[in-house]
Amino acid sequence: MFSIFATQPTQFTLSRHFHEFRHVHAIQTMDMADAAGIVTYTQGFTPYIENTLKDNALSLPLPRLHESDHDVTPVTVLAMLEFPNVDTMNGTFKSPEYQATSGAHVFANPEVIYITESLESLAEQARTFGLVNQSSHAYRGLSRARLVFALAPQSTSPFKTQWDDHATLVHKLIGEFVCQTEALPLSQLPMVEYQRQISSNMTQEQLDGVLDGSPFRQAKYRVTNGGYEELAFLHMGLLVSFVKLYGDQLRASFTTFVDMQPAVNSTPPSFAIICDETRIVDSTTS
Repeated sequence: MFSIFATQPTQFTLSRHFHEFRHVHAIQTMDMADAAGIVTYTQGFTPYIENTLKDNALSLPLPRLHESDHDVTPVTVLAMLEFPNVDTMNGTFKSPEYQATSGAHVFANPEVIYITESLESLAEQARTFGLVNQSSHAYRGLSRARLVFALAPQSTSPFKTQWDDHATLVHKLIGEFVCQTEALPLSQLPMVEYQRQISSNMTQEQLDGVLDGSPFRQAKYRVTNGGYEELAFLHMGLLVSFVKLYGDQLRASFTTFVDMQPAVNSTPPSFAIICDETRIVDSTTS
């Protein structure tokens, strides 16, 4: 998975930023998806949905990026492109077709870049929705609310092992959350999907080589360790309820294996964002 956490260009109004991302870039990517080998492309936009933080006095388990590092402006965009492999991704970024279209189009300023591998299979992802015999495929196309935690490892911790322990806790909390409303009609059940993405085993030089020729090479943070996890909810009200109920437990768990300090060198601070979720390309359902 290729993931971009990006910020609003200073020359853009918010409405133009949204238009360039959600419309222009989305259409460009859809048009080239088959030729580029893009399996899925998912967009998240934060500014409109983040008002809920203020409206609900919601404190996230990790700070938002600009609260962690005062040299960084707020993340407004999350773009996630899934390729079959890194070679395909590399070829796409270096192709003349890409560089003349999506690669030349400015929709945001890249801040944090990840190239990752999923730690959950599709079956495990579907299981975390909280419904028996339901596949995540059935819910693609919905605009859900997404809570994303970017995780920088503590230097002395066995990160993957402790992250697995944390994931066990998250699954338990999701189960409790679902059980609280299991008597509600199906359409009102608190659908929750949990996924983890761990940084691929690449050196900084290898990652930069993949990004060469793309606008993402200039990102402030090009991450080669750690990863991120995400919880996707059927709507924003469920996200708010979940964080209010379990935010303290998540925060306590993060402190056992996640670096909470400001950014160092090429490693960004740990941070959180909330955004909407819109699936632009999904070749897995065709």
